[in-house]
Amino acid sequence: MAQYLLLFVGRQAAPDATDAQTVAYNQKWVEYMAGLAQSGQLRAGAPFEPNGRVVARNGVTDLELEELDIGGYLLVEADSLETAERIAAEAPHIELGGTTVVRPCIAVP
Repeated sequence: MAQYLLLFVGRQAAPDATDAQTVAYNQKWVEYMAGLAQSGQLRAGAPFEPNGRVVARNGVTDLELEELDIGGYLLVEADSLETAERIAAEAPHIELGGTTVVRPCIAVP
């Protein structure tokens, strides 16, 4: 099995929201992640905080988020790129117009 990094692109997460629609959406994420964990495909993953830093040769600056930005990641195991794509297509943010970047990881001995 190979590993694939999934980068979720969409609007900022609202894990502490209390409105019914967002609570239901967040529950879809819990179920999605639980399913991947139960299948043994999930290796790591988390949503990102709405801040960060950019480290470059000429210094460090605050990260400026776009309206649509990378909001989190998963590291999954799958038998092919196509399988990783199917996993990405099931992410709840896809229903809201979000996208997922799927990157195969190079196996490092």
